[in-house]
Amino acid sequence: MIFLFSLANINQFTEVSSDSFDLKIAMDAVSSEELKDNSPVILRIKVTNISKIKCPENAYKFTLFVNGKPASLDNNPSALMPEETITYTKQTGNYHFMAYKDSSYNISAKIEIKKGYEDSDMSNNQIQKLVIVK
Repeated sequence: MIFLFSLANINQFTEVSSDSFDLKIAMDAVSSEELKDNSPVILRIKVTNISKIKCPENAYKFTLFVNGKPASLDNNPSALMPEETITYTKQTGNYHFMAYKDSSYNISAKIEIKKGYEDSDMSNNQIQKLVIVK
């Protein structure tokens, strides 16, 4: 099995405020075991507050998409202290999608900041990867 990851960040520019938090999204690599034909794939997406300011609870919405379809959602997240990380994944026995030979999967995840809150750097709030199983 051969697999390929392509990473693209979507950039937006916002005014930086010294009293706003900064969330960053990242995705762990998918294991080669998960990318075998007819294997379940469990994604692990991390949201980290990389600022020195607390991110209040319910300040953002997290959504994960596989091939454009929602695969996971957190509309009411807990507060994130400075340098704290939350990992979004599936519980044991569940998976995000099944990998099949000669297939590709467009995986994207995003953080949407809710009204009344401000993220100082919106350029690190989305991630996209293309996974190809051969």
